Amino acid sequence: MQITAHGDSHIGRIRQTNEDHYIYEHICDEEHLFVVADGMGGHQAGDVASKLGTQSFVASYKRLRKRSISVADALVESLKKANSAILQKARSDPAKKGMGTTFSAAAIHGDRLNVIHVGDSRIYLIRSGAIRRLTTDQTFVAKMVEDGRITEEEARDHPQKNILYMSLGAREEFTPEIISDFHLEEKDILVLCSDGLNTHVTDDVIRAYAESYYPAEAVKGLIRRANENGGMDNITVQVVRLGPLVDLDSTVVLQRPQRQSRFPYLWVAAFVLLAVLLAFLYWGRGNQAGSVLPAEQSRSGNTIGGKTNLHAKTRMLLEPIAISAEVSRLLRSDPHRLVHFSADRIWILAKDRYLLINLKKARDVDRVSFTEGMRPIPNPTDRRWQFRRDKPGTANYIIQQEAGGLPILRLRANDSDQEIDPLSRTVSISGLKSSVMPLFISEHFFVFTDFSQFLVVQSPFKERQSPQLIKCFFGDGMTFPVYSMKIESSGGALLYFVNKDRQLHICRFSLEREPTRRVIPYVFFRLPLGVEYLSGEKVMAYFADGATLLDMNGESRAVALIGQSGKLRIEHVTAAPDEADRVAVTTEGKVFRIRIE
Repeated sequence: MQITAHGDSHIGRIRQTNEDHYIYEHICDEEHLFVVADGMGGHQAGDVASKLGTQSFVASYKRLRKRSISVADALVESLKKANSAILQKARSDPAKKGMGTTFSAAAIHGDRLNVIHVGDSRIYLIRSGAIRRLTTDQTFVAKMVEDGRITEEEARDHPQKNILYMSLGAREEFTPEIISDFHLEEKDILVLCSDGLNTHVTDDVIRAYAESYYPAEAVKGLIRRANENGGMDNITVQVVRLGPLVDLDSTVVLQRPQRQSRFPYLWVAAFVLLAVLLAFLYWGRGNQAGSVLPAEQSRSGNTIGGKTNLHAKTRMLLEPIAISAEVSRLLRSDPHRLVHFSADRIWILAKDRYLLINLKKARDVDRVSFTEGMRPIPNPTDRRWQFRRDKPGTANYIIQQEAGGLPILRLRANDSDQEIDPLSRTVSISGLKSSVMPLFISEHFFVFTDFSQFLVVQSPFKERQSPQLIKCFFGDGMTFPVYSMKIESSGGALLYFVNKDRQLHICRFSLEREPTRRVIPYVFFRLPLGVEYLSGEKVMAYFADGATLLDMNGESRAVALIGQSGKLRIEHVTAAPDEADRVAVTTEGKVFRIRIE
C-alpha cells in the first residue's frame, strides 16, 4: 500500500523553546514508523526528554525488528528503553531532574497498524469522512470527563487540563496504551499531533484539512490555524495518507510511485492543447501582461437585487517595504508573525516580545516585552496599553496603561447574564473563555476574542459613559477565523471567514444602534490568506496570486496581481483597521504594501 506523509513542528507564539519532537522512519518496503513527543518542564529540559526518548525508541525498534521481533513486542520493549534513557539522563544531570515527555508512536506494517501511547499527544484516524481518536488523553481532567464529573466543554477551559497521570520519565513502571493489529484501509488518513494543535483546532477542522489537502499543505495549514487561534504551546503535526496520491515536491513519499502510463506522450499533448486554449481565453479577456489570475475566479448567480458596483478593471500592485534582515528571518519562518498593521506601523511577534516597526523609518524598531499573563494591545497611538490577567487561572482581566497604571476597564467571566458596572468600569461576560487575546484598542472601541467569538467594548476610556458590550459569534468551535476590522469614531465592522460554511460574515456595530450581522452569499473554494472590508459596501479576499472583490450580494470579480514574477507568492495579508491600507508577507519573508487601483 502506498504511503504519503509529511510532518512539521512549530514553536508557537508564546514559548521560547520548542520542546516537541517528531520523527518518521522507513523501516522496510512495507513498514513505516511515526512518532510525536511533547517534552515537559521548560526549565527542566523537556526538549531533551522528547528528543532523547524519541531517538532511543527508534534506535531500539530498528534493532529489534532486524532480529524479527514482532511489531507489537518491539514497540513495548523500545518504549521501556526510551523511558530508561530519560530516567538515567535525569539522574546523571541534576538540571534535568523531573523532565519527561508524552509519547505517541504508530507503526504501519502492510495494512496493519500498531500504536503505543503515553500522555496527551494524539493519534487520529480519518475514514470515510469521519474522524476519531485512536488514543486517549492520559490527564486527570480527561479522566473526570470519562467518569462524567465534568463535560467536554468544561474540560476545554479547566485550569488543570494539562496535568498528566502518565508520561515517560516519571517513574520506572508505567502502563502505556496499546493498539495491536488494527486493520487499515486504502484512503485512510492518520494524524499524529501534540496538544498544541488540538488545544486550538477542533477535530472537525483537523479532518477537513487532512482530507482536503496533500499532507504537506495540510500540515502547514493546521499549524497556521493553531497559531492564529493563539499558539499558546509548541505545535507538531504529522499527516499520513494511505493509497495512491500524486507526489508533490514538498511531500515525502515513503514508497516508490506506481509505474507511469504507457502513453505519456498522449498526456503531454493533451496538456499542451489545454494550455494553448487557456492562454487564448486569458488573452481574450484583455488582462495586462504580467498579471496572474487569482485562485477565486469571477462568478455570479447569487444576486439578491440591483446591479453590481464592482469596477471591471480593479487590480493589485505590490510596493516593497524595507525591513531589517532580523525581521525578514522571523517572517520567513512564519509569515503570521505579522499580527497587526495600523498608523504606518507593523507589529511583529518575536518569542516574548513584539517588534513595532515604523514603515516610514524602517530602522526605527521599538521592542515591547510581554509574558503569558500580560500582552500589549495593538493601537494606532504611541501609548502602551496592556491587557493583563487579574488573577492566575481565572478569566478575569484588566486593561491599563503601562505596568502599574490604574485599570481603565475590567473584564470578568460570569455564569449568568451580561452585567456592566459603570462605577468600577467592570464588564461581566457570560460564557467568557479563560483564553482571551486583545486585538485592537482605540478611543472608542476595544476589540478582543476568546477564540469562540469576537467581543467589542464601546467607550472603554470615557469615565462618564457606561461601556457597552457587543458579541459577534463566528460559530466554528475553537477555530479562530481569518478576519479584519474597520474602526471609526462612530462605529465599525468585523469581517471574518467562517470555515463551516466557507463564507464571509460581517458584524457591524456603532455607538448609536444595535449591531447587525450579515453573510455574503458567496462560497469560497479555498481559504483566503486575508480579508478586508472596503468602502462602498465591498470586501476583498486575498490569495497567493491575486484577490477576489465582492459586493454584499455575492457578486464577484477577479483582481489580478500586476507586475510581479511568478516566483513571488503572498502568504499572509493584514489590513489596517483605521484606514484603507494593507500589507502582505511573502514566502521569502518580504513585506509589501498592497495598492488597489
